[in-house]
Amino acid sequence: MNLNKIKVSRSYVGNKIKTSDMTICLNTYTPNRYFGHASFEAQMTHDYILNFKSGRSAAQKRAAREVCLALSMTKMENVVFACVPASCNRTNTLRYRKFSQMVCERTGATNAYGHIIINGKRSKLHRSKAHMVCDAANEEIHLDPNMFNASAKVLLFDDIVSSGKSMREFAKLVEETGAKVIGGIALGHTKHYKH
Repeated sequence: MNLNKIKVSRSYVGNKIKTSDMTICLNTYTPNRYFGHASFEAQMTHDYILNFKSGRSAAQKRAAREVCLALSMTKMENVVFACVPASCNRTNTLRYRKFSQMVCERTGATNAYGHIIINGKRSKLHRSKAHMVCDAANEEIHLDPNMFNASAKVLLFDDIVSSGKSMREFAKLVEETGAKVIGGIALGHTKHYKH
């Protein structure tokens, strides 16, 4: 799975998410360094995504609604919904446990949340001016082979896609189990400004 193509779409409803090398991004995310020049709408989206990342209930409910709406025309009964792991188990639990449960209850997808185990910790991304995906040398991710097997079709979710590297690396890990990654969906795609 390549996942190199990124489509930013605020209204993806009515279009089927195809089993392709594509990540659907529901919003445009403005990084902190450009926040002062952002429109009011961009600032509100920024705050919403950061509230989601912090595990705020209202933001998780809104995100679940947005994702479910984007997936509403896609048959999800035989799809495994897997969130790209956060920097540590605590953050992953705060961010994804309730959210993935809401999405799977509404779409009929299989929830992979409890089948992805994170040991260790890596540096948080999206926090530096340079925004580099850091070395995950202190982090191990274990995937349950009963969930991620040759018959599994997996849809990946990430909160923010900047370069797409985190999602591609997780897709590679998932596909090493024999499962097939059918695409990705994200709350936001980082807007890169030219100077």
